[in-house]
Order: sequence, then structure tokens, then C-alpha cells
Amino acid sequence: MLLFWIPAFLTHVRVGWSDVLVFLNYGHAFRQTRKYIHKLIGTKSAVFQFSHNREIETRRFLLHVLDNPGDVEEGARMYVGLLHIEYM
Repeated sequence: MLLFWIPAFLTHVRVGWSDVLVFLNYGHAFRQTRKYIHKLIGTKSAVFQFSHNREIETRRFLLHVLDNPGDVEEGARMYVGLLHIEYM
């Protein structure tokens, strides 16, 4: 059982996510990443600047689901990807 657990646990390293906040150990890199995220989306006014685009992408997603009800997973993947790119 341990042989299967270790590779799954280290998958984030294999896919290049070792610098993502949730996988960082507490230290300098963790604190710097948290400060950067707070500057980007840490206040209501900072999040508000993305609300218009978020509404547009939500409408596109819902239209995609209405047009292709069997393809919800692909629509959700595109929606999440576009929102992720928007915050970068």
C-alpha cells in the first residue's frame, strides 16, 4: 500500500506544482507567495476588478452547457482555465 501512496503524494512535483502555495513548506517562499496573492486578490476592491470578466466567462460556460449538455466536463475545464489565466 505504501508503494502506491508515495507516487500519488509526489505527483505535484512531477507536474511542476512544487511552487504552488498549498504545497510549499512554511518559510520564506511561502510568505512571499502569500504576500503576492494578497496584493493580487486580497481585498474586495482587488477582486472587483475581475468581476466583469468573470460574469462574461460564466455566461459563456452556461451557453456551452446548454448547447452541449453531454460535454459539461470540457466546458468546466475551459471555464476554470480561462478564470485562472485571467488572474495571472
